[in-house]
Amino acid sequence: MKIYILTRENSAFIETFKSMDLLIKKANEINNTLFDGNKFMLFGCCDEEPYLIDSILLTKQVNYKETYTLFYIRCIDSLSGELCEL
Repeated sequence: MKIYILTRENSAFIETFKSMDLLIKKANEINNTLFDGNKFMLFGCCDEEPYLIDSILLTKQVNYKETYTLFYIRCIDSLSGELCEL
């Protein structure tokens, strides 16, 4: 079984999920309550096959400037504790 972990860059924020769909749902909630609510994209390594998603970038307007906050996505095997592909 895989466990998905969402962490915020430079923060103690961390949350775990049983599926990628639940993680995306939580990212939407965070985006709508703490950020600008605009559509966001999932990012990852693009020079490797398959394309690996590993982060979400959310934006917020502060004093007429956009600020960006990066959230990292990791996946671990719940039995071995090793990192695995999403």
